[in-house]
Amino acid sequence: MMAHITRSPVAERILRVALLYVALGLPLQAAAQQGGSPPDIPPGTRVRVFFVSRDLGAEGDVAVQNADSLYLSTSCDACRARAIAWTDITAIDVSQGKKGDFSAAAAGALIGGGIGGLIGAAIIGSSGTDHTGGGADVIIGGGVALGALIGGGIGLARRTEEWMRLWPNRPD
Repeated sequence: MMAHITRSPVAERILRVALLYVALGLPLQAAAQQGGSPPDIPPGTRVRVFFVSRDLGAEGDVAVQNADSLYLSTSCDACRARAIAWTDITAIDVSQGKKGDFSAAAAGALIGGGIGGLIGAAIIGSSGTDHTGGGADVIIGGGVALGALIGGGIGLARRTEEWMRLWPNRPD
């Protein structure tokens, strides 16, 4: 025989508090693990700051910080340093500099070579002449080679900024 379990108002209150802790406790636990205090960031350090209200971040150089706010200088010459309250910040990333990526060069070479080959084939198709003596291979091969060089150069010149998480005050 099974007993019927009823929830008392005290048990329901405990359950609500437990659910509230799960919903709010994880961010508070992360802040407690970090000591709850903001990191010390030297002026001039390039950072990316994420906010409570949205996932988009602000990028800029640290101008100054105090107990209440972090002040960022942005690339806008007419702008003053932007104050961001520590209570609004969920995460801070520090720039590791801009780096070139050889995988971007390889992808650019593949894409450029493919486009170059297609352009070479289109030239042959639109010329109306007979290219049976190997001329078609030269035109398509030249298009592939030229496209690969141009695409690879563009991919190699593409530089992306690398970031490292400094203050992980939110789960990723």
